[in-house]
Amino acid sequence: MNEREAIRKRVWGELRCVAKPDSRFHWDFTAFIPDFEGSANCAATIREMGKFRDAQTILVTPDNNLASLRAYCLTDHKTLVVPTYALSRGFWQITREDVPPGHEEFAATLDGLERFARPYPVEAVGPGAGPTLLITGASVINTEGVRISSDPSYFDLEWLILRTLGMVNAETPIVAAVHDCQLVEWPCEPQPVGSIADVIVTPTRVFQTSQRYRKPDQIVWEHLAWDVIREVPMLMALYERDHAAR
Repeated sequence: MNEREAIRKRVWGELRCVAKPDSRFHWDFTAFIPDFEGSANCAATIREMGKFRDAQTILVTPDNNLASLRAYCLTDHKTLVVPTYALSRGFWQITREDVPPGHEEFAATLDGLERFARPYPVEAVGPGAGPTLLITGASVINTEGVRISSDPSYFDLEWLILRTLGMVNAETPIVAAVHDCQLVEWPCEPQPVGSIADVIVTPTRVFQTSQRYRKPDQIVWEHLAWDVIREVPMLMALYERDHAAR
C-alpha cells in the first residue's frame, strides 16, 4: 500500500466514528461522501460567506453532507445546480419557485431533486453565464486544497466540463466542506485533472488555501482513462466534438 492509500484508509477509520451511513452504500467511503457530525455547522458557515450571499447561481454537489446547504440555496432564492449521480444525466437545476412551500429540505435530497428539478442545459447557458460559486464535499483533502485520490473525482469531471464550455473560469471559487478528520497536512501534487479548492470549511474552522496550484483550464484527453470518458455522456459528447473537429 502506498502512502496516499494509507492516508485515505486512516482518515476513513477516523471518519467512521463521526459519519452517518448511506442508505445504499452503508460505510463504503469509496462510493460516496458521507454526512457527518457537524455538517450543519459547515452549511451555516458557508451561508454567511459573502461568496454565497452574492452568488445567484450556485453548484452544490450531491454529497450527503451538503443537503442542508442545498436547502439553504432554495430558501435563499438561489438557482441551485446539482450534478446528477455519477453525471449519468448531466446536471439538474432547481429554484425556490419549483418547490412547494415547506418542501425545501426534501427537494434538496436526491429523491427530491428527481421530483422537482429540471435539466440544466449547460450547452445552452453559454460562456460566462454558469455558476459563480461551486461547493463540494471531499473524501480526503489536504490544506493546499488538493484531493488525496488516485483517480479523478466526479467533481473534477464536473469542473472540466464546465470549464471547457466556458461556464466557469480560473477565478470561480471552489469551497470544500469536510469534517476536520478529512483535512490532512500531507503535501502532494494534484492530478493533471484535479480541481483545487480555494476555501475549506470544517465544523470548527475556515481554511483559506494558498492557491499554489492552478485549476485545470481545459480537458487533456490523454489524462482521462477511456472508461471514464465512455461512462460519462457529457464527456463522451465533448470528446466526439473535439475529435470531429480535427
